[in-house]
Amino acid sequence: MGRGTDARGEPAAPDGGVLRRLARRYTPAVARPKTDESPLELELRRERAQALSRAGERLEAALRGLARVEAALQTAPGEATPAARAARDEALAAAGERLWFLVVQREAVGLRDHRVLDDVYRVPAEVHAAMGPRRRSG
Repeated sequence: MGRGTDARGEPAAPDGGVLRRLARRYTPAVARPKTDESPLELELRRERAQALSRAGERLEAALRGLARVEAALQTAPGEATPAARAARDEALAAAGERLWFLVVQREAVGLRDHRVLDDVYRVPAEVHAAMGPRRRSG
């Protein structure tokens, strides 16, 4: 398993169709219509679904950013500067934090099985290991 690949050896950065694949394969409880819902309950359900979608989009962006940084490091591995390594560490921390945000958001809407994230977003093991809030200096 090289840098920028997941456990299956596939590229770690998801393609643009992740949300479409997710929608086809899984219909979360927050997206299922209920016939006896009040307008307020319906609006709250929509907001939760949109927040979940935004969290997924942000994870995708963080994974793409990590893949870009890793690709730049691979083009000249012997010339990796401390700044380039720090940029990679920051991108990894950002992806880990975004994964954590998505997991928290999924749990908030009642989705407890997070194995789908590996199938849909192709999250590398290293990002799983970095999952959690970023340590910020200050």
